[in-house]
Amino acid sequence: MLDKIPSTEELAALVGSSLYDVWQKICIMIDEKYDMDCIWNKGGKAWTYEYKYCRGGKTLCALYARQNCIGFMIIFGKAEREKIAEL
Repeated sequence: MLDKIPSTEELAALVGSSLYDVWQKICIMIDEKYDMDCIWNKGGKAWTYEYKYCRGGKTLCALYARQNCIGFMIIFGKAEREKIAEL
């Protein structure tokens, strides 16, 4: 967990205003549909920040931020992986 969570202004300055708008829209969609805990972390070697959505101690998805770039990861369960394998 981060010692200091980035402010809206800090995150927008890091990723840029257009990508910050995308970040916000993704977060709003997730927040409206699901009740999950949110955790800020360091982004490791490749990213500055990680923002994880968790439920029951498991990460379900995460957003990543670095200079002029955002990333989004979805973690699929067994049933979802089987559906994708059928495609």
